[in-house]
Amino acid sequence: MIQAIIFDKDGTLFDTEKFYFDGWKLFSQKINRDLSHEQILELEMLSKDAQALKAKEYLGNIDTIALKKQISDYVKNRQMTECPFKPGLLECLQTFQKKGIVMGIASSGRLSLIQKNLQMTGLTHYFSALVSGHNVEKGKPAPDIYLETAKQLGVQPQHCLVVEDSTKALQGAMEAGFQTAFIPDLFPIDPNLEKRIDYICTDLWDLSRQVKLD
Repeated sequence: MIQAIIFDKDGTLFDTEKFYFDGWKLFSQKINRDLSHEQILELEMLSKDAQALKAKEYLGNIDTIALKKQISDYVKNRQMTECPFKPGLLECLQTFQKKGIVMGIASSGRLSLIQKNLQMTGLTHYFSALVSGHNVEKGKPAPDIYLETAKQLGVQPQHCLVVEDSTKALQGAMEAGFQTAFIPDLFPIDPNLEKRIDYICTDLWDLSRQVKLD
């Protein structure tokens, strides 16, 4: 029985994942390189260390730490003024709230930015827990962030649904005993995980229709 829902933020609740792609594109062009969408997608799907190596392969012997900071700052600055909703967001949150489902956000971004985005959009009251990847020992795809969010919501993992736009992130949630839902954004579904995902939805409105609460 689902008692709580834990949402990723970028690319799941808000159409902001594309800001990272824009950032890679912008800063690669500044050094006379032009990353393709496919190359940026590959970079965004890699772990921190693997991403640094691949970035050097594509962009030359650059300071990857400085580049990532530039991209992070670019994304943060855009999110301070832009936070477009993913399709069906309001309807989805309203539906689950009316059914008594507690909700939380588990985002790799900083807590201050999560709070700012919710204040900007008037959605703060829907969420009972906000957890940043900066405040747990291991970031996604490790399950630490989901376990901490479930703890704050007061619900056991088996009664929580984790909603993500990345199947890589969902793998950690699966291993920790959470139920899972995938809503595609920029990242393709991993065929090796597809059959293990409980709900595959077209958008957030579809999620609110599909999810069985009893």
